[in-house]
Amino acid sequence: MMNNKIKFLQIGTELAKDHVFDFVKDKDIEIGVLVEPLKEYEESIMECYKGLKNIHLEQVAVRHDHIMEQSFFTSKLHTGIGSFNRKHLITHRIPPEKIETRIVNCININDLFDKYKLYHLDHFFIDTEGFDADILLELNLSKYKIDHIVFEFVHLDGSQMAGGPKTKKLFNYLKSHGYSISNSKSKFNMEARLDA
Repeated sequence: MMNNKIKFLQIGTELAKDHVFDFVKDKDIEIGVLVEPLKEYEESIMECYKGLKNIHLEQVAVRHDHIMEQSFFTSKLHTGIGSFNRKHLITHRIPPEKIETRIVNCININDLFDKYKLYHLDHFFIDTEGFDADILLELNLSKYKIDHIVFEFVHLDGSQMAGGPKTKKLFNYLKSHGYSISNSKSKFNMEARLDA
């Protein structure tokens, strides 16, 4: 009998009331890992996912390297934008005086996959405000099989920039591991699906 349970990972969960929750809320979840470094979002995330089984909240920022702590920039003016890059918030029209600096714990992307034994993942959603390409390029796709990846396309080469060298490098990396890349329902995202 086929196992219809899903395994998913979301990096950049924020308040959790989003397309990922809408997608998984009616599914049979084997494991769901939500990653959000800002502690003040914990209550909203846990309230949103209340009643769903096998959900884990990891309150760290995911990195492409092995830095364990990092400055993280955020603002109460816009809860959806937190980044390692202060200029990213300014590009989103947040006044510099309204930007807060936090020190957050970090984990390498491969260490996160190992911690939760995510050697096969059905769905991976990532939105790290300008660091999606760095993280995906670090992810060992020879070790981890991911059927479906949704990533934020619009910032792959910098804030509000895509289509440059980092975008091309990421697309080549994904294609070399058997992925087809297509547009997503959201104009800001793209999807990569592992070819059968």
